[in-house]
Amino acid sequence: MTGLIHFGDRVYDSLVGQWMTPGWDDILKSLPNPKRFHLYRFNENDPVNVNHGLKNKL
Repeated sequence: MTGLIHFGDRVYDSLVGQWMTPGWDDILKSLPNPKRFHLYRFNENDPVNVNHGLKNKL
């Protein structure tokens, strides 16, 4: 078992806590804030607190 979780066209590694595939959908929104520019991070590396932008995608 790899521990990889598949979300449509993206793959998340729960052991590492990062996406294995980039999130190209938010690339333009990430440009003003360099912290968000890392395409493999989940919720700006804060999986505990809710990111309201993510809520609309679910």
